[in-house]
Amino acid sequence: MTTPRSRRPARTGRAERREQLLRAARDLFAAEGYHHVAVTDVCGRVGVAKPIAYRHFRSKLDLYLAVVDAEGASLVDEVRGALAPLADGAPVSATHTRALAALNAVVGAYHRYTVKAGPAASLLFESDVMRDSAVRARVLAPNERAAQELAYTLEGITGLPPESTLVIARTCTALARSAAGERHTPGTSHDDALLVPRIAWGGLQSMLVGPAAPAAAAAL
Repeated sequence: MTTPRSRRPARTGRAERREQLLRAARDLFAAEGYHHVAVTDVCGRVGVAKPIAYRHFRSKLDLYLAVVDAEGASLVDEVRGALAPLADGAPVSATHTRALAALNAVVGAYHRYTVKAGPAASLLFESDVMRDSAVRARVLAPNERAAQELAYTLEGITGLPPESTLVIARTCTALARSAAGERHTPGTSHDDALLVPRIAWGGLQSMLVGPAAPAAAAAL
């Protein structure tokens, strides 16, 4: 009587293994910081040997930047989704209302991303590797893309020149980024984030022409 062969566990696919490493690295980098995490720590969390990680990432920095890029993509997707309803045309009389709605939408998108990402949001808002110019550029890139999305929306709503809407958008996203980064600070509430669109609206409102703008506080 022959004994049936025991089945070998199914091998983890390359894409799935990469995602496992990214998730483990995200959690560790967010909790401990870049300098206190080694590739062996990430491998230990996943349960693989160190050479496996290097099949997917050239170095610890390469792994870190892959995590940053993934988080950045999530943030930009959140901003795009929030601005999408405002892309359609509307009467000129609605310009002020829609412009304020765009500012609110971006601040809300940053807040939602922070809630979903949890501690991992710190990789975009409080990175401890910002002294390296290449890393700094990658960490700040999602914020610039979010600003460009907002600027494009504001340009379509207000008719202001691209250079003006980009300055306004960069200011708003920088404030939203700062407010989102303060979310876990004791004594900070979600209501504090509502100050961001009010501040940005103060500058944008003075540049618009047309019917009187609504009170910012009433629209928040």
